[in-house]
Amino acid sequence: MSQNLRRLCQNEPSISHVCRAIGVTRQQFNGYLAAKHFPNDPILSRICEYFNVDEIALVAPFIPDREIGAHPANGPLSLINHQDLVKRNATRVNLDDGLYDVYFSVPGEPGKVIRSLMVLKTVEELRTFRRITSYYSRKSSNWSYYRGDHRGVALQAGGTIYLCSFNQVGVGEPSLVSLSWTQSSQPLLAGVAVISGLNGPATVAVVVKKNEQNGLLSAVRQVGTFGPSSREVPKMVIHLLKEELKIIQTQANFH
Repeated sequence: MSQNLRRLCQNEPSISHVCRAIGVTRQQFNGYLAAKHFPNDPILSRICEYFNVDEIALVAPFIPDREIGAHPANGPLSLINHQDLVKRNATRVNLDDGLYDVYFSVPGEPGKVIRSLMVLKTVEELRTFRRITSYYSRKSSNWSYYRGDHRGVALQAGGTIYLCSFNQVGVGEPSLVSLSWTQSSQPLLAGVAVISGLNGPATVAVVVKKNEQNGLLSAVRQVGTFGPSSREVPKMVIHLLKEELKIIQTQANFH
């Protein structure tokens, strides 16, 4: 966060001016800039409001320089947030606002799992979300295809929830995630996603789970890629991903 905050301050008249506008002391703000302290929720909200960015843009450590401050919190939604159909569907999405871990299978790499962080919130009747993905295995030639800052809306039709978004990193490819509630003992959503992979569009398995961290910064730090033997991914998530992959394979064989 400190690095992102320093970049945002570069275009301001002075640090003192920022402190006065946000309502914090220079000593407090210096602590944020030096990564010695993290602002509480009210101060974090005021910082984001002042710089016109959303919270995840401020704390995410892997958003490129050109992305920080480049998009207002609701900017990408301007393409879709005026459609009556979107509004009618968004108001009845059966999913609470909050933080969610989104697990994806990786095309061509059995057992590997990517964990993204999704922030879901209601903005002017719309159920909006932002999903951060970071794939840092640069030894692999396909690492860049799984970096993402997807922003969009959640819709619901019948018992299916759709996450429709555009990536703010790279060429801006769209993605569509289709989810349904599972019959497991835990509140989990499972389904499929169409993403942009190394060889073009790919269908992958997806599982969504409520994030259990106490704060946004801790949740962002959990984003990453995990191998088949990793204990970081819950067993139930792994099981559901495998079941969804079986369905994908069966449908592919049928066609």
